[in-house]
Amino acid sequence: PAALRKSGGLAVREIKRLAKAAGTGEDRARLLLDTAEAAGLIALSRNRDGTTALPTAAYDDWLTRPAGERLAPVLTAWAELRAIPTLGAPGEPPATLVRGHDDRYAAPLRRALLEALAALPEGTGAAVPAPPLPEEPSRALDGLLHVADWYRPLAVTGRPMAAERSAHTLDEAAFLGVVAHGTLTPLGRALLAGPDALRAELDRLLPPPLEKAHFQADLTAVAPGAPSAALADLLGACADRESEGHAVTWRFSAASVRRALDAGHTPDALLVDLTAASASGSLPQPLTYLIGDTARTHGLVRVVRTACCLRSDDEALVRELAAHRELRALGLRAIAATVLVAAEPPETVLRTLRAAGYAPVLEAETGTTVVERAAAHRSKAPAPLPAARRAAEPLAP
Repeated sequence: PAALRKSGGLAVREIKRLAKAAGTGEDRARLLLDTAEAAGLIALSRNRDGTTALPTAAYDDWLTRPAGERLAPVLTAWAELRAIPTLGAPGEPPATLVRGHDDRYAAPLRRALLEALAALPEGTGAAVPAPPLPEEPSRALDGLLHVADWYRPLAVTGRPMAAERSAHTLDEAAFLGVVAHGTLTPLGRALLAGPDALRAELDRLLPPPLEKAHFQADLTAVAPGAPSAALADLLGACADRESEGHAVTWRFSAASVRRALDAGHTPDALLVDLTAASASGSLPQPLTYLIGDTARTHGLVRVVRTACCLRSDDEALVRELAAHRELRALGLRAIAATVLVAAEPPETVLRTLRAAGYAPVLEAETGTTVVERAAAHRSKAPAPLPAARRAAEPLAP
């Protein structure tokens, strides 16, 4: 979780950490964070340690949707965002995830710029330089601002830093695929037209996700396109993702298969699920051997989570303790003929056994019996007074 500053917003250090983890720039990370919050995918949560940014329950549902249905709420949230995430105050870095931050002219400016680009003749564009702007004025930007001013005069040249605000807004639009080469993309025109047109354009641009992958003898699985959430979850559980892009590759190894088994997958169920996800309907022999070999050694050593252990050479007594009704609260479970494990700490087990009429003793980790003695509580003796001070003090009457 990303911790927010007491004054509000993410610290620069947190922005750098998140940008590095996401493989993007700091400005892009700010844009994605603010847009995701506006789309309801993340929210600020307050606890005793402060305020953190965490995914919402809507994010889990969002992940299962096709790419077009995921992009639509993000673009809609950006179009209505009351901030320019990549632009900060003069001399200060941009603020991110700031409660109460409200730039009511940001959305009208965004709309005016997109409408101005839509009004350009077909085949033309306004090649606006990316921020930071050069010192010499840009004729393309000045002309675009002149047109945008006709749509929303108060939001464009009526605001300070009009050129910088517009350049950052157009740079964000280019990152999101709404603008390219100084003109609106079909996606940008659909965004202006409304949610129905946006949904139809996204369905046209983004093909349905792949439900199948190609499994190869070198212990890799390749999805030649965007995988579905179910396919990505399955392969991500038992293989390591190696590449991104037009084709996504996962590699299987003993460690990755063991990770799936640790997470609760059984070998048989894993083979069935992978076979169903195979484009050929079968799995290569090396992969089935790898899953079988890993499963044979998995779980040979069992680590028992327990609060304490009971042992006795009398097997009948051990069975009696495990079946005793008054001892059910201890959560006793036999792991050997002479050994029980308990869910309660030693002090509680001793007290409960004695209350039930048994005579247990406490054993140390070394195997020796611990002699229990009542603790004697004493106050520390007062320190002796110095000789000179004793002589000066008057005698009691």
